[in-house]
Amino acid sequence: MEEKENSIILILIFISGLILSMKGLSLFNISLLIVFVVYLTKKCNLLEITEKNFIWTIFLLCVIFILGFCRGYIFEQNYISSINIDSYYDNNAIVKKVYDQESYIVKLSVDPESLVIVKTSQKLLPGMVIDLKCFLDIPNDSLNSGGFSYKNYLKYKMIKFTTKAKNIIVIRQVKNFDYYLYKYQEYYLKQLKPYLGNKIRFIESIFLGNSKKMNEAEIGTWRNMGILHLQAVSGSQIGAALDILMFIFILTPRKGLSKYIIFSIPLIFYGFITNSPSIWRVIIYLIIIKILEINNKGHFEMLSLMLSLFILLMINPGMLFQISLQLSYVITTSLLLFNDYINKVKNKIYKIILVGVLSILFSWPILIYYFQEISLLSVIFTPLFAPFIQIIIFISCIFLLFPYLIIFLKPLVYILNQLLLFLELVTKFFSNFDLPILRGRVYSIFTVIFFYIMIIFWNNNIYKKYYRKILVCIFIIIMTWNIFGVNFTKEHVLVTFINVGQGDCILIECKELDKTILIDGGLKNEYLDMGKSEVIPFLKRKGIFKIDYLISTHNDNDHRGGLESVLESYDVINILIPYNRRAEYTDWISTYGSKVQEINEGYKIVLGNITIDIINPLKVENDLDSNASSIVLSLTYGKSNILLTADCDIDVLDRLLKEGRNFDVIKAPHHGSKNSYRENIYDQLKTKCVIFSVGKNLYGHPSKDIINDLVLSNIDYFRTDYNKDIAIKLKSNEIEINDRKYID
Repeated sequence: MEEKENSIILILIFISGLILSMKGLSLFNISLLIVFVVYLTKKCNLLEITEKNFIWTIFLLCVIFILGFCRGYIFEQNYISSINIDSYYDNNAIVKKVYDQESYIVKLSVDPESLVIVKTSQKLLPGMVIDLKCFLDIPNDSLNSGGFSYKNYLKYKMIKFTTKAKNIIVIRQVKNFDYYLYKYQEYYLKQLKPYLGNKIRFIESIFLGNSKKMNEAEIGTWRNMGILHLQAVSGSQIGAALDILMFIFILTPRKGLSKYIIFSIPLIFYGFITNSPSIWRVIIYLIIIKILEINNKGHFEMLSLMLSLFILLMINPGMLFQISLQLSYVITTSLLLFNDYINKVKNKIYKIILVGVLSILFSWPILIYYFQEISLLSVIFTPLFAPFIQIIIFISCIFLLFPYLIIFLKPLVYILNQLLLFLELVTKFFSNFDLPILRGRVYSIFTVIFFYIMIIFWNNNIYKKYYRKILVCIFIIIMTWNIFGVNFTKEHVLVTFINVGQGDCILIECKELDKTILIDGGLKNEYLDMGKSEVIPFLKRKGIFKIDYLISTHNDNDHRGGLESVLESYDVINILIPYNRRAEYTDWISTYGSKVQEINEGYKIVLGNITIDIINPLKVENDLDSNASSIVLSLTYGKSNILLTADCDIDVLDRLLKEGRNFDVIKAPHHGSKNSYRENIYDQLKTKCVIFSVGKNLYGHPSKDIINDLVLSNIDYFRTDYNKDIAIKLKSNEIEINDRKYID
């Protein structure tokens, strides 16, 4: 057990230095991790270089920490481009890889460290030297705190820029390793496609790791079944590929290095084909194991596993932030730590079930952290479908190594076709059911780290004796606070302006009654769906899986568009639309029936001590345009209130001023358009703060005149394009906006 724990401790310290230099965690969290690990290392008598002097152990850990820090620092420095992002790139580049349909990873000649995703309708091949003329774009960062960052996603793949290019001139075709690898894979798929047809998408996904080949509905079904990890290549699946290599062993010497060289070459080739971190994990792990065996050093599984992680991170530290690698190492490490318990189970079926249950338990914090949900059926479906996947991998591996034999091995092709047909039918069948999903509010990164530290030291005798009960109690307290802590104080209302770019999306959480109101959802078009990409992930991170009131203020796409995906994914109790705009919502009315209500001035929503008054539209039969008939509402809690204006005209604000109304916070109408504003209107309404829900646009929103007026009137303002999501906490006599307090 000490060999296992010692190996993990060393890699944890290396990763701590790596993450600190790459700014993956705060200094506070890194410090807690290091102090916790070093303290338990001392108390559990681990890493004792000398029997009595722990200072040498501290020295070793410092050296390893510095090594990790230096490697992460070098990675960060390499990511800093020497190219001026504002300049026009006009130079040569070489195509490295086909990224997806009509997208290619290209290496720039003027900066060899810079990789770019080039989107073009032209057909390119790896190895092509091209004349590239384009503006380079920095990938988008996350719109909201905790959201998906496309910029970081590409950064950890060493990709710095994205661009669109037309009329690319191919200078020459270099037949390098990338070219031959691509042509070999293309030939392999070409040989299989006549026999498999459209089902070849499963081969590309399951065996080659190209998950984009399956459609969203299929991916969603596999996720709900808890077998999505089988949809892409994973380390556990390489076992099937290894089976075919056993035939090669018959032709090789029983002992000696040549046997393992022949054994490793096909594995390395498969690694380059898939380019999957989890596959490389297994390949490097097996090579290290064999080297130790050849030199009679024993069979150190955990040491080999941690060395494989060290090698991968030295090659590309960004791999650490890829979910597939995190899950691969976390599950494998945890199973090795509890291997003695697993081996005590003699019944093979029970052992498979136990491994499935433990895998879900060990992966649960990571899955909740990233996706906020886990399939409860994974423990059942994984052992049922894994054998089919193993056979598919086995046959696919034979065909990959010997593609020219496909035409002569039609019985195997038939078996493969039937297995893929079975997968297709099962996927369609379960897509018709609402499968049970465990959903939870996102855990803090500290909670996730604490969980895995506890698992690592779980079987240490000293840890058992002194610390297990204490640390379990601490973990339960942390988990309880993490899940329920925000609800201990329910005497407030939380209004969050979710950043959806140039559009509106407002979430109201009524803590007293656990009620949720969602107003608008950003835009939706053929390229971008804010409901799917931003709103739904934001709701999941908040632990919200039911909406009591969904309000569409008006029919403009930048307000209503994203709500379509929310309605498809969420249980919505009430759907409110503006009065006199029924014709624009006929699709919702036909689909959701009595849930849809038309509302106008005078409509109220009362939730405990919270009152929501509908101010606009007026109940008149006319042909007002969509903006003028927007739903405008005021939310009152104690002495605090807020006005949400959608895209209303200035007439609504003037009407409220004549009525003697005033508001602590106002969302600027129409994203700060000067057409929905007049001078001093916010000062006259005695506003403390104005919110602009705005993104990159061509309209000049928000108007500079409005900003200047607010500055002169000493009125604070926040913008979603600058501040990301804006959280307003309403209390009985106090308002807090992004930690800034305003007293009534």
